[in-house]
Amino acid sequence: MHILTRKAACLSVTLLLTSTTLLYAQTPSTPPAASLAQDPAAQTPPAAPAAPPRPAWHGSLNVGVAVAGGVQAQKGYQISAGLQRPFSDGGSFVANASRQYQRVTFPSESLLADRFNVGVGADQNLTKYTVAMVRSLYLKDELMYVTSRYEELFGYGLHLYDANKRFVFQFVPGVSVFKEDLVYSDDKDWQGGIGFFEKFTGKINAAWSVENSFRLRHNFKRSDRSIESVANLNGMITRTMGVQFEYQYNYESIVPPDFPNYLQMFSAGLRFQF
Repeated sequence: MHILTRKAACLSVTLLLTSTTLLYAQTPSTPPAASLAQDPAAQTPPAAPAAPPRPAWHGSLNVGVAVAGGVQAQKGYQISAGLQRPFSDGGSFVANASRQYQRVTFPSESLLADRFNVGVGADQNLTKYTVAMVRSLYLKDELMYVTSRYEELFGYGLHLYDANKRFVFQFVPGVSVFKEDLVYSDDKDWQGGIGFFEKFTGKINAAWSVENSFRLRHNFKRSDRSIESVANLNGMITRTMGVQFEYQYNYESIVPPDFPNYLQMFSAGLRFQF
C-alpha cells in the first residue's frame, strides 16, 4: 500500500512539472528594453525644426543743426536716413531720404540750401560679383531751380568686396526715364537718360568707416546732365550713436545765365544706427 501511495505521489509531481514547463513554453517572452528602444514606432517623434529668424531691418539716421547770430544770423538743419532689409539670398530692399535747409536771415535774407530727395528700390546679386539695381527717385531743389524731378532707374553692374566685406564697391551703368519741371526749361515731357552709379564703403576699424556715392545722368535728347555725390566719414561712440562728417556736391547743367551750376556743402552732426 505504501509503495502504491509513493508511486502516485511521484506521478503527480511529474505531471505538475510537465504542465508548468508547457505553460512557460507557450507564454510569449517580454522583449528586452533595448528592442523597444530600437523600434521606430516606439520612439518619441523628433521636435519640428525652429523657424528661421526673419530678416532684420538695418539703417541709420543722421541729424545736424546750424544756428548763428550776431553779425550774421542764420539757421539750418540737415536730416538723412537710410533703411535696408534682405528679402532673398543676395537681394535687399533699400530706401533713403535726405533734407537740407539753410537760410541767412541777417543782415540780408538769402537762401543757402533747400533740397529734398528720396529713393526707394531693390538690389539683387545675380552672380557673385554682379548686381541688378532698380530705383524710384524724387528730387526737389529750390536753389538749383529744380521744381520737381521723378525718375525710374534700371542698372546692372559690378559688386566687388573682400573676403571679410570690410570694403565694398559697386559700379552700375544704367538707363533711366524721368519727368522733370525745371524753372529754366520748357520741356516737361517724359525723357530718357544714360549714366552710372558708384558706391564705396570701407571700415577703417571697429569705430570708423567711410562711404562715398556718385551718380551721373546724361540726357538722351540734349546735352544737359546732373550729378549727385556724397562722401561721409562716420565715427561711432557707442554701438548705436556716433558722429558724421559729410561733404555733398550737386550739379545741374540747366541754370540761369551767369549762375553757378553746382552746390557743395559740408556738414557735421550726430549719427544713429541700428
